[in-house]
Amino acid sequence: MSTALSCMHLDKSKSPLQPLGFNGRNRMLPKSPLSTPSPIVHHPQQAIVPPSTVSLQSSSPITINTTDSNPIDDVQQPVTDHDSGEQERLKNELIQLKTELQKSKETIVRLQKSEEQMRE
Repeated sequence: MSTALSCMHLDKSKSPLQPLGFNGRNRMLPKSPLSTPSPIVHHPQQAIVPPSTVSLQSSSPITINTTDSNPIDDVQQPVTDHDSGEQERLKNELIQLKTELQKSKETIVRLQKSEEQMRE
């Protein structure tokens, strides 16, 4: 949790509001292209690091995963009753589809035989 709090650091010397000009509108301060901050984003899960040199091939930043959690040893979860019930339902459906396929094949063979008989 300390990393999350350090990312939320608030600089008390800076006001969250922009200074107003003499007519009540926000005053736009000129920015120098050389003094722009680097585009590093601090996040508790990931840090986005800008490329060190300008490249014509890719201008996207490189993402580095910085999680401190323990690695997962076994990704597979144990089979639950719901999963075994679903497997049983799928097996029954597969058997039914195979039966229907066999009946369709037999019907095709009968139709082909009757077609041959009609030609003769």
